[in-house]
Amino acid sequence: MVYVLDLEFLYEDKFAAIGDSVTIPCHGSNTMPVMWQYKSPVQLNALELFDGYQLIRAYMNKCTINGSTYDMTIHKVEADDAGEYWCVEDEGFGVKHVTKLFVTGNMLLLLHGCETGTII
Repeated sequence: MVYVLDLEFLYEDKFAAIGDSVTIPCHGSNTMPVMWQYKSPVQLNALELFDGYQLIRAYMNKCTINGSTYDMTIHKVEADDAGEYWCVEDEGFGVKHVTKLFVTGNMLLLLHGCETGTII
């Protein structure tokens, strides 16, 4: 049996100040649950934040997921929240929406791909 994966990528940049809330859109078809994952500039592997049904315990008080659009809101943004967030439909086989979150405060953290950020 041959499986053909039609994985579409959508990219977006978002900026948030420390202490603000920011909503990261999913832009999926909203017909099935999605998975949310996060990768900081210093992590080697991505962390699954939302498995389609609930947030992992460490993020339950920090994030909310809109039940109809699957957009994710991060409350009280911290510098450590900078990084790449993505949602994927259909158990990882559908549209992949990637958002790079840039956090501003006393310094601007610039991210480029999966490289370590540069502080200016």
